Amino acid sequence: MDFGFLLDDWRKIPQNIRYIFVSGGGLILITWVTDHWGGRNTYKLFGWDFRNVFFSLGVSLIVFGLLIIVLKQLSVFYRIAQYRKKYPIKELRKSFYLVWFTGQLILFDKRNTVYYHITPLETAQDLYFEGQGFVESTQPFDKVLVFEVEGTDVQIRMSDYSNGGQINTRR
Repeated sequence: MDFGFLLDDWRKIPQNIRYIFVSGGGLILITWVTDHWGGRNTYKLFGWDFRNVFFSLGVSLIVFGLLIIVLKQLSVFYRIAQYRKKYPIKELRKSFYLVWFTGQLILFDKRNTVYYHITPLETAQDLYFEGQGFVESTQPFDKVLVFEVEGTDVQIRMSDYSNGGQINTRR
């Protein structure tokens, strides 16, 4: 049986969080090894039995790492909900436009006359933007000055819009 999916999921966890998990697991492993193979001797560290201290610290590190991951996911869900509320897909072509420029998805906000680069593709999927909008050209985004919105008489001049940065729900 192939368990490669576990390794893929492990690699998705940021390196600093993985280090917290490994440190916590290492402390618990030290406790287990000394408890099972250390005999009946008590091991003292500053007057405390270090097995209890290491075990408590190891569990605390693992719980802390899990808490960080949960909080990060909650912040991602919050950002997705905020952007879905601000740019609902039913308002496409009414209050904003989505335009594809050679692999870049750009959102043009008509209300604020600002454009945003939607990155990465997972953000477009989170906001239901994937497959929406229209393809302007095969030219890079910074080379296009004026273009017409597909299916309408609306022209968008790049000079009328200011750069709002990027929308990224994965940060």
